[in-house]
Amino acid sequence: MIKLVGLFPRHLNLNGDFGNLTVLSKQLEWRGVEFEVHLAESLHEIPVDASFILLGHGSAAAWADLSSCFSELKQVLSSALERGAKILAVSSGVEHLFDVTSADSAGIGLLPGKPVLRERTSEFKSFVSDSKQSLGYVNSELELPLFSEDGGLICTLLHGPFLAKSEYLQELVSDLCAYAGVECPELSHAKTQELKKYLEGAWVAAGVH
Repeated sequence: MIKLVGLFPRHLNLNGDFGNLTVLSKQLEWRGVEFEVHLAESLHEIPVDASFILLGHGSAAAWADLSSCFSELKQVLSSALERGAKILAVSSGVEHLFDVTSADSAGIGLLPGKPVLRERTSEFKSFVSDSKQSLGYVNSELELPLFSEDGGLICTLLHGPFLAKSEYLQELVSDLCAYAGVECPELSHAKTQELKKYLEGAWVAAGVH
């Protein structure tokens, strides 16, 4: 059973980042793979065998409201990575993984140091990582890669359901199935072609092709 977790949905879904859970759910549903979605408003609601944890983007006030649980959250995320689960952090979710945020407030401490700021970027961005293309909207001053993956930790500055517009999605689904010890059937040819056309249309609409 694959267990998908969205952390603090009332606080960390400012730009629709929880749409990534919908994207993953659909991919698993189309393959006939059993899964559960857990929206955890507290750390105690996270299944101990969670396969995937989403840490979305939130306002400064939202993060301040959550700061009292940072120490425990670090332990939860560290344990998840150690057992092979995947964590996706988005924009300010990435920023708050550091020891110190760009605003000099204490972060979760999963990553060392402090992110650097640059001039704000507000535009659609496309990039290629390991021959896999992704597209999303960036609205950030963080001097960080648009996308990075280190072990099970996936970090992106791309807001919203960026997985729907990423060729990396299929690899992630395969990894989640492997972690849960379940078969990952191929999508039907018709569904594969449908999704390919969607991706091509999204890139054209954003003006990146």
